[in-house]
Amino acid sequence: MPHRLCLFFRATPILVQLLWVNYAWPALFGWPDTFFTAAWVALALQSSGYLAETFRGGIEAIPRGHREAAYSVGMRPMLVFRRIILPQVALSTAPSIVNQFTVIVKSSTLVSVITVQDLMFESQRIVNIWYEPIEMLTATAAIYIIIVFLVSTAGKALSDMLRRRFGIAAAKA
Repeated sequence: MPHRLCLFFRATPILVQLLWVNYAWPALFGWPDTFFTAAWVALALQSSGYLAETFRGGIEAIPRGHREAAYSVGMRPMLVFRRIILPQVALSTAPSIVNQFTVIVKSSTLVSVITVQDLMFESQRIVNIWYEPIEMLTATAAIYIIIVFLVSTAGKALSDMLRRRFGIAAAKA
């Protein structure tokens, strides 16, 4: 069942998910009760499918011998996961996770469709008032570029911190 949910959230467009969570879920489940909550739920569900596959791939990429060596010295399964598996997964999946967060930032422009007042919603409102789309949309694009740059920089810093913490040298580019 989790595999099917991941496939569903990866296969459907974010706009469809936004509209579905905003209009169908309140009728079916009585929740979410605000547009803002619906937007965040849809963005979270959409990215969860990709993140689940990223983590699955990261866990499966760890050589079986690492686990077996840990078990052979008497480590319990949770300790093996925490000390052996998780650090390697964190390092190997960090670029994909950062990429997914940048996708979430860029996908958030669509939440204005369900009247969530985000950056894109406000820029469209200003364009409708002042009739200067080039300037406003350029400024909006610049703000998104800055946000994505900050997310990418934070991800790189986190990856470097994890490498130092676990004593792994960074790959030469």
